[in-house]
Parts: sequence; structure tokens; C-alpha cells
Amino acid sequence: MKPRVVVLTSGPLDLLREICAGLEEEGVPFEVVPQRTGTAWDLAHRAANRSPLQVGVGLDATGLTIVHHSKLPTEKPVSRDQAATPQAARRAGRNAARVVVSAPLNLEEPA
Repeated sequence: MKPRVVVLTSGPLDLLREICAGLEEEGVPFEVVPQRTGTAWDLAHRAANRSPLQVGVGLDATGLTIVHHSKLPTEKPVSRDQAATPQAARRAGRNAARVVVSAPLNLEEPA
């Protein structure tokens, strides 16, 4: 099974593109799996459990983006971004990749 971050999404394509760009910037492989429905919380937790790297991203129809690790409880994700903006989505992708490579997370909007 190829190592990769799994992204489960029922959300907007523009935000999905930014999540993928963030993962690519950090050089971490990923797989996108479209979903019909689901909350970002549920999608992220399921994605992390499907990922050989144990890291998943969930993007729901509202634009909420959650980064999760399979070892964490569903209600305690690595990060969550309420802002449905391209910048927040890209940051979520980068943060998912950074969990994989054990780099510091960027949890703040740039000044």
C-alpha cells in the first residue's frame, strides 16, 4: 500500500485544490476520495484511519477543514479551520503534510 495522506471530501472544489496544493508544497503524496455527504469531523477521522500514514483531511460542504491523526479521538483533531478560504485550505494541506514529516504546524493566519 503506497504511503499517502487520504483526503475525504464533500466540499467545494476550489478549497480541495488548495488542500492538495498545500500537500504538494510539502512533498507528501495524497489520495482524494470524493464523498456524497459527511461532516468534516467524520470525514477527517475516517480518512486518517484509511491512510497508511495515519493522517487524513476532511473537507465538508460548508468548507470546514479538519486534519486528523488516527491515534487521536474523533473530537480531538490535529487542527480545524472554520474559515472557508483558499488560504485556510492550503494551510490545512500543509499542516497535514507537516504531521507526516514531524514539522511544526502553522495554526495562525499570516499577518
